[in-house]
Amino acid sequence: MIGSAVLRAVVEDVSSRLAVRLRALRLAAGLTQAALAERARVTSETVARLERVVRHRVSANVNPSLDTLVRLATALSVDVSELLRLQTEFSSDAGSWKVRRPNLNDVFLWIAGGKALTS
Repeated sequence: MIGSAVLRAVVEDVSSRLAVRLRALRLAAGLTQAALAERARVTSETVARLERVVRHRVSANVNPSLDTLVRLATALSVDVSELLRLQTEFSSDAGSWKVRRPNLNDVFLWIAGGKALTS
């Protein structure tokens, strides 16, 4: 049985990853939240609430429906799994792929709108 603290941490990680990826993909496509919402046939508030997760706002949406994820992925021309993908990079020293977590500076710039986190 998974403890509630572990489950909460997993949900928070997935929700944060979705928020970061959604914003990065939206900005890479040159879309505003409203434009993405229109394309996906969801409300702009839905997009905003999903992206707010990273800022730990009370109004954030940490539990979007599968239908919402499919609509957003389709509007961004990506697979649903792309919305939840971990950032990876190739390590020439180790000769393998590893997960790259954004550093705090990346996160602060992202929150301030200075740049999108890249994959």
